[in-house]
Amino acid sequence: MSSNRWLIVALIVSLGINLGLAGFFLGRASSGQIHPPQATHLMWGVSRILRDLPADRRDALWPQYRAHMRAARADAREVHRAQQDLRSALLADPFDEAALGSSLDRFRDHLHASQTASHSAFIELIMSLTPQERALLVARMQQPRNGRHHQPRRAGDLRPGGLHPRPPR
Repeated sequence: MSSNRWLIVALIVSLGINLGLAGFFLGRASSGQIHPPQATHLMWGVSRILRDLPADRRDALWPQYRAHMRAARADAREVHRAQQDLRSALLADPFDEAALGSSLDRFRDHLHASQTASHSAFIELIMSLTPQERALLVARMQQPRNGRHHQPRRAGDLRPGGLHPRPPR
């Protein structure tokens, strides 16, 4: 009887270890495929390429970028105020359904106005870029912001001073 009990315990421990290892390996194998898509703020991509452009191009585009970011801060403050109003409507006692509805409408309107202004500024700035700079922008926008998945530069990437092939190794 005692040996059967140890056999059952060993079987349960073995099963637990095997399931744990299987879960670990399945998780590692699918790690790049189950992450939610990364939110993209268009001007974050622009800020990334501005650092990579030659100084004269960066200096020419910088005022336009700064003007957009100043306007975006004001828009963000309005969205934040609308969020605070929404929070207050949610926590109101007694609860007022109409107040919540109007808070949601104001939040949506501020968010939409902010997005529209951002898109207009983005289009205006993109019109100032060369085709190579636009290609660099697309590549930078696809890179994660957290830097964990750094992608090495490829031959033909735009670097300060113009196009250069990848240096030999």
